[in-house]
Amino acid sequence: MTYQHNQPQAHYHGAPGQGAPAQGGYAQRPGAPAPAPADDGLDGIPMQKTNTGVIIAIVAGVLLVGGVIGYSVFGGKKTSSKDVEELKAKVAASAEGSQLSAKEQREHLLTTRKALEKFEAEEAERKKAEDAKKAEEEEQKKKAEAAKAAAAAGPAPVSGAAAKKAGSALDSIGADYANQLGGN
Repeated sequence: MTYQHNQPQAHYHGAPGQGAPAQGGYAQRPGAPAPAPADDGLDGIPMQKTNTGVIIAIVAGVLLVGGVIGYSVFGGKKTSSKDVEELKAKVAASAEGSQLSAKEQREHLLTTRKALEKFEAEEAERKKAEDAKKAEEEEQKKKAEAAKAAAAAGPAPVSGAAAKKAGSALDSIGADYANQLGGN
């Protein structure tokens, strides 16, 4: 099908009187063969169409997620103000006093006292053990410090007859060395 148009179009820059260009926007040479029509059945890039099952599964998933979100926000059991008042009354009643009889209350108090006494005894025993351990550590620390001080001070000085005896022994050793070295 050929469409002839004698007036030039705004985008056509050819010579006046030649008419509008062929489809594609370019002017054809006179006598040139007409271009082959495009084959719409052939694509330049081969592509696989998405399976309809995949599309349905995606739509179903989106609807499911939307339904869960909508139900969690807008659905569910609604609590009326009457229900809230009943719950508050129940809490207040349980806080004021329990439904136990006098005998049950006494038994409960006795078991609580026994448990408290047992806990206090264990706590006192634990504290005693900690104090004994601390005292032992302090005693060991003092012994270690005393041993360090004794080691730093050197041997204890000798006095009296023992000192004179030790001194005369040292003198005799000194004299022996002097004789051996050729001294007096």
